[in-house]
Order: sequence, then structure tokens, then C-alpha cells
Amino acid sequence: MRRGEVLGLVGESGCGKSVTALSIMRLVEAPGRIESGEIWFEGRNLLALGETEMARIRGSHISMIFQEPVSHLTPIFRVGDQVAEVLKVHRRLSGKEAWEQALGLLETVGIPAPEKCAFSYPHELSGGMAQRVMIAMALACTPQLVIADEPTAALDVTIQMQILDLVRELHNKVEVSILLITHDLGVISEVAERVAVMYAGRIVEQASLEGIFEEPLHPYTQGLLASIPPLGEARERLDAIEGAVPNLVDLPPGCKFAPRCGARVEYGLTRCLKEEPELAAIQPGHLVRCWLYP
Repeated sequence: MRRGEVLGLVGESGCGKSVTALSIMRLVEAPGRIESGEIWFEGRNLLALGETEMARIRGSHISMIFQEPVSHLTPIFRVGDQVAEVLKVHRRLSGKEAWEQALGLLETVGIPAPEKCAFSYPHELSGGMAQRVMIAMALACTPQLVIADEPTAALDVTIQMQILDLVRELHNKVEVSILLITHDLGVISEVAERVAVMYAGRIVEQASLEGIFEEPLHPYTQGLLASIPPLGEARERLDAIEGAVPNLVDLPPGCKFAPRCGARVEYGLTRCLKEEPELAAIQPGHLVRCWLYP
């Protein structure tokens, strides 16, 4: 992540996007666990921190906006109390100060009657309102990084656009770094500045937004973009990537996309099935994991 940027992480459902986010926050639930590796944030390896120190980082330095917001709000507490709780825990504000700032945050995220919303319970909010509350909680302590995991997944199209406009506006206003996780390339094109494409738990391509949409280099990225139906053009069949995503518990050897890759067959590449390529810079700022570009 670069400071102050919006990085889009895109890939099919089940490829590991949300697990990546939960790993960064160290919120992977048992029986899942982080087996190995390092997660570096501002010079510190998060996996080496104790739980007390990690709890201080969550919310104050790194915060997360979850998909299905209503299910991530506690049903028995008022909305305002839940936003205020973040400020009391991390900023040590009094109850009155935290409540007043909570009202200000609800207003900042575009809730028209913040006091009425603050006295409401989560079940009384629409999906769009609940997501705005989650965004208010995520921004409460002005973190350096916000992880937005499918923030528009459960919302209808009109509300999706409102939430994306809000994310864009808040990013410009508070200059926070945002990791935007989605399977929707349309969402990525609206908000992201740089894009990382994930397949079977690996980043297979990473570039600027223009680089991904105008000159995709990895066969998987090319397949994703080709599967989007063009507006105004009638087709009998949509383009699709043949085959299925591999089971992450039993991954194939070599390149994880090789069994589905038409380019491998077209160019007669055999090492794809035996050796996994590294993520390498093919052009300045454009990284690809593919044997087409040795």
C-alpha cells in the first residue's frame, strides 16, 4: 500500500481476498490460523505483536468496513453508543465527548438526521444507512489504513453508487489509505487508483487502474475483462474462463491458473504446470506472475 492511495483488490469469490483482510487485522477465526509469513505496517511486523498491542492498532491505526453491515453491528446497543465506544476505547474520551463526536461522524458520512440515527438500533436502519454507520466507526480515530471488504455487496445499485461516492469524498477529505476488496470490476473502476488481481490466494497482476483496464497482461485478468458484456452489443453467448477455481486446500503444482489458461496451450508452455512463476515487474509499476513474460 502507498500512503494515501486507494488500492483495489479484485478476484473471484473464494480466492482469498477476505482472508487476506482478516489476516492483516489478525481476526482469522479458529480453526483457521496464520501459519507463516510477515505482515508489515509502518515498520512493525503485526504478527510479532501481542494481542494487547494489536488491539490498540485495530480501530486507531487500521480499521475495517465489513460486508453485510447490519450483521456486524451489535443488535442490543444503540447506533450512537457503538460509534462512541470506539472513541472512548481508543481516544479515552468521556461519554459526553464521545457521544457528541459520534453525532458529528454520522453527519460527516451523510446521515440526514444524525441524532435520530444515533438513538436507533441496527435493525431499524436500511442497508445503506448501516453501511454509513460502519464507515463512521471506521473513520472515528482517523486511521492510516481502512480495509473495505465488499462494502457495497449487499446493497442495491443506487445505494452502491452513493456509498462509492461517499468513499471517494472521504478519501479526498481525510487522505486515508484504502484497501478496497471486491469481485466487481465496475466498483474498482469507480474508486481505485491501483489494482491488484488475486487468483487462488496469489496476486497474479498489479498495476495502475489504466494499466489493468487498458493493457492487462495476465491471461486471468484478460479473461476477467473479456467476460464483461459490452453495452449496446447483442451476443448469443458471454465470454467465460473455462474450468473452475482450484480447491485452495489442494492446489495444483506450478502456476495455479495453468489448468484453465488458454495462452499456455496456445504458446506451448510446459513449465507452467511444474513451476510457479514469481510476481515480477514487466513494465515500470506493472507486476505480473506469468511464464509468458520470463
